[in-house]
Amino acid sequence: MAILNAPPSGVTVRMYRQGLGDCFLLAFPSEAGKPFYTLIDCGIARTLAPGRQAPSIQEVVEHIRDSTGGRIDLLVVTHAHWDHVSGFHPSRGAAKVFQQMEIGQVWLPWTENPQDNQATGYKKKVEKAHTALRAALSRASNPASVQHISSVLDFLGAAGGDTAAAMQVVSALAKPGEPQYLDPAQLHEPRTLANVKTRLYVLGPPRDMDSLRRMDPRKGESYGGDGNAKKKGSALTLAQAFLLGAHVGEGPALSDEDRELRNLCYPFDKKIRIPTGEAKEDEFFKTRYYETPNEGWRRVDDDWLGAGEGLAAYLDNYVNNTSLALAIELTQSGNVLVFAADAQMGNWLSWGDREWKIDGGKTVKIQDLLERAVLYKVGHHGSENASFKEYVDLMASAELVTMLPVNEKDAQANRWDKMPWPPLVKHLRGEDSSDSPRRTLVKMDEFPTQKPKGMNDGDWQKFKKRYEEDQFYMQYTVTD
Repeated sequence: MAILNAPPSGVTVRMYRQGLGDCFLLAFPSEAGKPFYTLIDCGIARTLAPGRQAPSIQEVVEHIRDSTGGRIDLLVVTHAHWDHVSGFHPSRGAAKVFQQMEIGQVWLPWTENPQDNQATGYKKKVEKAHTALRAALSRASNPASVQHISSVLDFLGAAGGDTAAAMQVVSALAKPGEPQYLDPAQLHEPRTLANVKTRLYVLGPPRDMDSLRRMDPRKGESYGGDGNAKKKGSALTLAQAFLLGAHVGEGPALSDEDRELRNLCYPFDKKIRIPTGEAKEDEFFKTRYYETPNEGWRRVDDDWLGAGEGLAAYLDNYVNNTSLALAIELTQSGNVLVFAADAQMGNWLSWGDREWKIDGGKTVKIQDLLERAVLYKVGHHGSENASFKEYVDLMASAELVTMLPVNEKDAQANRWDKMPWPPLVKHLRGEDSSDSPRRTLVKMDEFPTQKPKGMNDGDWQKFKKRYEEDQFYMQYTVTD
């Protein structure tokens, strides 16, 4: 297999095609005379569409090894979701391949720092909710009725279980030393890479908890909709009710306050409630609810678990919002690449608070970086709530190429029916207004074999010279 060579200037960006998940390999030219390889995430959701074939995650990692000569200079893992980290899980052969490679720096978001009190507190809350959901679903009298919620949890991995083990492997790959936990609030200058003409601006995740909880777009913040953000606190109230209801018994695990709140979750006052054990022994309930098949329609025992789907989605969005988001500037040309990971609204909005000092005092802000963007890794596989309209609109270059790591059939197999979000895709193609720049969208399941409508022949020929694909990847070279 051929080594992935870097261009004389700029960077080659390779998007692997393993399925619903992120895995990006970047090759920068280096003054040291060899490519500087950066890998951003490596994972896949558990479910491929029925009958669809794609490279396995181990085949992808072996391909990365062979393409780089077994060396990754910088490994960036953006957040702890299965579709971004499954390639590092110790049960997988892919992890063993990584462990045999030469890995330089490892970058993680501050939310993964075990020495950070705010980070560990956040982790405990997510793990508690994840555990309670699993426990509640395990008590369902009809497991099939909650299988769709279990599937969402399997896809998430949340912050415990599978993803925790994968993140431990990631942390151990840093040689020598420890991973670097990046906090944008503390980084007032961009990061640099040894012998590479780049600046890397850390955009997110934010420290502010209200920003981390801000998931959904409000009116005017997304494409093709009026926004669907809940009133402040409503999602947390639902989550609190579900988690309190999920407790088994009323032992010491519940504080007095929680026990009182849990009592409010019941539809009937305690004095008229009949415990489940007693009801199963009562002749009336035996014949009308438990032991007569034709009367099963009366039972509502599992109905309350339906709220678990909303909580699972809330956990998904919460972890997404901890994404390490980066803007990479090629310093010779000023061209910028934006890697938003799975950042959602609160993460995106926090970027407006950032500013960086370069060249002895010059101030750089997010608007300046976005206006120079020539490549955008689309957030969260093209979800509605992962591309802030105001900021994406600033990416107005006619040369902008967007890379969207999603196969729509796989997304549907994982119950993500509107992934990618159609109005966003229409905008990324430059088809939503007559004066919108005509862009090139590189989508995992869609070959850009035809010139986008409205693009001139020169720009199309330029794109084709810089683009390459095969069964493993789609790649594009940004020149400096």
